Amino acid sequence: MPGARLTMDEREEIRAGIERGEGFCLIALRLRRPTSTISREVKHNGGRGFYCASSAHRLASEKSRRPRQTVFEADPLLAAYVEERLEAKLRPFSAPTSITFPYAAASNSSRCPAASGLSPAAHHFP
Repeated sequence: MPGARLTMDEREEIRAGIERGEGFCLIALRLRRPTSTISREVKHNGGRGFYCASSAHRLASEKSRRPRQTVFEADPLLAAYVEERLEAKLRPFSAPTSITFPYAAASNSSRCPAASGLSPAAHHFP
């Protein structure tokens, strides 16, 4: 079941295992889950001393339903750039030598050619 969300029954088993003084490895074996899943679950929900299965389940449910930002909502500069390119009926990264990627100058990423001091002509976008 790796990859699937923990069920309420699994969370109750984690709580019971903690109360019995069991380690995360033993709890994980019983649930057929990775040990890291159990340790993260407990860590994110109060630790060994305060873990509550029902609260953890409610919180996980709320987090899974929260509205998420799209890439363009999170980055208005990228959204404007792509929109401009689409209005011009060009692929977002076509003609790399005729444009400078406005996003690159603001980036602190070492993977970004502009941030590493390379000229805009060195940018190559497929």
